[in-house]
Amino acid sequence: MHSVRSTAEQPTAPGDHSEVRSLTAAARRVRQQALAAHAEAAEGILAANNEARGLVLLELDLHGLHAQEAIHALQLRLQLLESQTGDSQIRLQPLRVIVGRGNHSSEGEASLPRVVASYLTGANYRFNVKGGALDITLKRPAVCQAAGTHPP
Repeated sequence: MHSVRSTAEQPTAPGDHSEVRSLTAAARRVRQQALAAHAEAAEGILAANNEARGLVLLELDLHGLHAQEAIHALQLRLQLLESQTGDSQIRLQPLRVIVGRGNHSSEGEASLPRVVASYLTGANYRFNVKGGALDITLKRPAVCQAAGTHPP
């Protein structure tokens, strides 16, 4: 990436659009590689926080993820749980989502709890905040279909 940037900072001849197009394409490729690496890292964090720790289906540890990654992981877990309409054992228990307290946040205030709570409120979920975690009441099948959150 550094070589693309150094080349881009060099002046080009007036009217030389081919060099600009070439650098723009190179920058797009580097950005795509960075986004792919970032997504892979998010998957690794999610796996380390959950599968590696042996968390059960009704627990989801999101701390360490960026807000958008956390919301995506939460949406997938909610869809998975709510698609299991025949399993009343799962449907009657809350989903515990660990978001952290912000102890390691740059400004001492965790943004993840706020973002996740905002998402849940907007999606009409009921939840209770307990320290660095949220206990979410799963929607009943009729509620899921009416809200459009139940997978096809």
